[in-house]
Amino acid sequence: MTIRRLSVQLANQIAAGEVVERPCSVVKELLENSVDAAATEIKCFVEGAGRILIRVSDNGSGIPCDELVLALAPHATSKISCTEDLENIHTLGFRGEALASIASVTRLTLTSRTADEADGYSVTCEGPEMEASVIPCPHGVGTTVEARELFFNTPARRRFLRSDRTELNRIRDVFVRCALAHPQIGFELISDKKTVLKVKGAADEGQKLKRMAYLAGGEFSREGAVVKCEDPLLSIDGVALSAGDATQGGAEKIFLFLNSRPIADRSVTHAVREAYSQFFGSQAAARCVLYLACDPHEADVNVHPRKDEVRFHSMKAVHDLIVEALLRAFSRFMPAKDDLLGDLENNAVPRAENRGLQDLEAIIAGEKGNKEEQNSLPAFPDGDGFFISPEIKKEKTDFTADAVLRQRSFNDMTRSHAKASMMKIASQHDVVKPEHLQDAETSLKNEVQSGAERGEQTQIKVSENKQAGGVLLDLLTEHTVLVKFQDRYLVVSVPKLMKIHQADAYAQAVEQDQVLTKSLPLPFSLKCSPELTKALKNCRDNVKRCGFELTFSRQQITVSSVPCDLENIDLSSFLVRCFSLIASSDELSKGRCPKSLAACVADALPCQDKNVQEIRCLLEKSTEEMLRANDVSVDLKVKEQALGMERGLQR
Repeated sequence: MTIRRLSVQLANQIAAGEVVERPCSVVKELLENSVDAAATEIKCFVEGAGRILIRVSDNGSGIPCDELVLALAPHATSKISCTEDLENIHTLGFRGEALASIASVTRLTLTSRTADEADGYSVTCEGPEMEASVIPCPHGVGTTVEARELFFNTPARRRFLRSDRTELNRIRDVFVRCALAHPQIGFELISDKKTVLKVKGAADEGQKLKRMAYLAGGEFSREGAVVKCEDPLLSIDGVALSAGDATQGGAEKIFLFLNSRPIADRSVTHAVREAYSQFFGSQAAARCVLYLACDPHEADVNVHPRKDEVRFHSMKAVHDLIVEALLRAFSRFMPAKDDLLGDLENNAVPRAENRGLQDLEAIIAGEKGNKEEQNSLPAFPDGDGFFISPEIKKEKTDFTADAVLRQRSFNDMTRSHAKASMMKIASQHDVVKPEHLQDAETSLKNEVQSGAERGEQTQIKVSENKQAGGVLLDLLTEHTVLVKFQDRYLVVSVPKLMKIHQADAYAQAVEQDQVLTKSLPLPFSLKCSPELTKALKNCRDNVKRCGFELTFSRQQITVSSVPCDLENIDLSSFLVRCFSLIASSDELSKGRCPKSLAACVADALPCQDKNVQEIRCLLEKSTEEMLRANDVSVDLKVKEQALGMERGLQR
């Protein structure tokens, strides 16, 4: 086979395959050219989701008449001139490929006029032949690029395009990211003569925030936390939201910009997701708008023809800076957000020793913040996410003090609040003395007694039962706490205690036939022994009461739904053990849930970290039997040691 040089036409079409993948690729390249031309107003008009027509007009500097044909040639650009320029790129485009690639797969018309010219000029070419001639054409100062019949000469590529709705959504996404990257420029997107988006250039920070809310979502102005970092290597500015829940359909919204360039870089995106995962949990859906800025010499954007990937010379340091800046911003979402947020401008979080005792108690007790917002939280019943009691279904209003203190089931609270990071920050503070916590507890009880539901006074009975409930004194490690229980001091394992509560909640749900279930995205097939399959068929009602929906065939069992929070675990080994316990139990037929079954389900649940307020709620519901069971706690025997010391002093 003979080696030969490719023709210019074929080479251009191959290059176009890297630059022009679909209509949104054309829109992106043309928008970037307009931005580089110092335009202050950019308008994009599309027909047929970009298949029929894409037209981008701007009021930028324009292209001189004698350079119009050259502008359509491959590797022709005004933005770089030597190798050194590649290490100091200040423009969005620099490769000189965009117009040539677009012209090779569309019927393209380029019209432009500079401020020094009296008339505008236009050049038209169709396909890769690049036969173009310049003709005079009326036009204002600026440039208009019109690309018609995308992929008219490569019909195979047209078949890979999606529906008009999908392609238009992709164009809109590109348009939004470009508009977010350049708030000083006005943008307008028109589809089939209907305005899809229109924003004016922002003159100040207030207008910039309103514009961000319009483009990215109103929640960014209402609920966002400021992200700020000033470092010689990288500066970060932006807004971050609390995490959505990916398991509940929460979608990611990550808008990243480097030196005003929209990027979709894996390393930077990983840093964002890492911060959200550390603070909100592994199922968190990241939602943020981040503007990164660095010396162009520190980042290489000449990685891919799309120019949306970047390589930092100090990627590990950049990664850590992004994670650190986001975690600092997330302090806003903690219960004690005003105290923990600190001075973002100086990147400093004030320590507990610089505040009064009252603020420190508020951090541990979780009482600091907007009381009206706290009182608006619904009071959830016992059950930790497995079931809802009939009392709540009837919407009764005489909640007990225990229900108000609980405020939410633990699974729901875990999804909506900061988890491990709250424990880490709170653990930096001094130990709170028991008498101080007694005051805080009294204050909370008074607040509960005066609470109201929908503006109406609610009568609440505060339980004075001293046989149940422990008082949190300190967070010793990430998973252990110091608790005062009546006259004893205990070191309690939070994960073990949580498992006991989860087991009790599941058992109560089974006994009341109130187990909440979740359908699996895909039915799970399980091979069981003939004996187990027959036993399960004979106790279908018990299986359903336990939260499992089964269908039987000759060779296997198909599971279509399971109890909530179990849908994402490894089901194979769990189901065999669980079904064996169900099939062999006589207690289920009597309306009771076997402890072994409840423990099996609780053990399979993901072990999620708790924040301080959730730990306090957990302890308030705990009995002495729970704390002593299964090595959940260790008694420090402080009183015995004190008595021994006293006897020694008396001698």
